[in-house]
Amino acid sequence: MQVWNLPLVFKASAGYMNSGAGIEVVSYRAEKETEKASVQLSTNAVVILLAGMKKVITPSGSITIKAGEGFFLKKGNYIMSEKFAVSRHYESLMVFFDDTVASKLSASMHPTIDKTSLPHAELLKLNATAHCHSFALSLRAYLDMQGSKSFLHTLLEIKLQELFWLLIHTEGGEVFHLFLSQLHNRESHAIERLLEEHYKTAVSLEQLAFLGGYSLSTFKRRVEEIFHTSPRKWIQERRLQEALFLLKSSSLNVSEVSMEVGFDNVSHFVKVFKERWGFTPGQAKLSLIP
Repeated sequence: MQVWNLPLVFKASAGYMNSGAGIEVVSYRAEKETEKASVQLSTNAVVILLAGMKKVITPSGSITIKAGEGFFLKKGNYIMSEKFAVSRHYESLMVFFDDTVASKLSASMHPTIDKTSLPHAELLKLNATAHCHSFALSLRAYLDMQGSKSFLHTLLEIKLQELFWLLIHTEGGEVFHLFLSQLHNRESHAIERLLEEHYKTAVSLEQLAFLGGYSLSTFKRRVEEIFHTSPRKWIQERRLQEALFLLKSSSLNVSEVSMEVGFDNVSHFVKVFKERWGFTPGQAKLSLIP
């Protein structure tokens, strides 16, 4: 499995600027769509989409962002897809920053919010605003500038603090401030939560292990230790349990249930369903089985 380390892969690109002190900026444009790339962020990032759409799968869920919107990601492992949508390219501005910079720049910002309401997630969606779009364009204009490391450090620190202020003073900004102030207190994602969140997601076991920060062999071993079965068998069993529930309790037909729980082949779904429960999905749907 190929893993793309960000921002490392952009360091040789023309749209890259580094302050030398924990802040890096990348103006990114792609003429080709990307499907389920395994991405490792070595530092935190704010990404503002200028064109296209992006889907990000995290250990605790997934989110889709369209042009004009943005997102904040803590450093970690993710699976990302990039789509063109109405445009014929994908374009974004990415600002990478480490925990030390985030703590320093957010220290003087004091929104009040109940800290118990902080979501346990790696990703925070940022709503589309004219201010953030203007910020992205203004920062991109600096990418051609030449100067000493101290000059770039000062400039990028000022611009990053400007971005923090803009994001903190938009709707939901208090939560963004808490993300910044609590970056050192990262949640440890249990394998149980990882599996439960993604058993219907069409990702490989290798990518699922990657999301959790495990090697494939360690992931398989830990699942065996916890559940006394393999990851594939656990996922199939969980899908079949959910399928039985949906067939008896929803208006979805057999094909729709098959897709809903993560099977991409209806014939295979019918086969393994009957092997597991002793009756067909059609019989379950017709309430012929108690």
